[in-house]
Amino acid sequence: MHDSTHQASPEAATVVRLVTREQAAVILATTTRHIRRMAQDGRLPSLKIGGKQRFAAEDLSAFIMSSRQSGQAASGQPSL
Repeated sequence: MHDSTHQASPEAATVVRLVTREQAAVILATTTRHIRRMAQDGRLPSLKIGGKQRFAAEDLSAFIMSSRQSGQAASGQPSL
């Protein structure tokens, strides 16, 4: 018989590396305050775990790449 409580195999699991606001600030070379504002206005996706704000490392990479491709600095201002 087939067990209805089937669990996904470890190979099927996706591991997302999460970083703190402080780590995100270091990665983006900005302040934690700026990171918080970008998350609040939707420019940087975040989630809360245990009341603490976390950021997916892949979202930070995507933010960097989109900023490079559009010619915008991470602050949203045109790069010089």
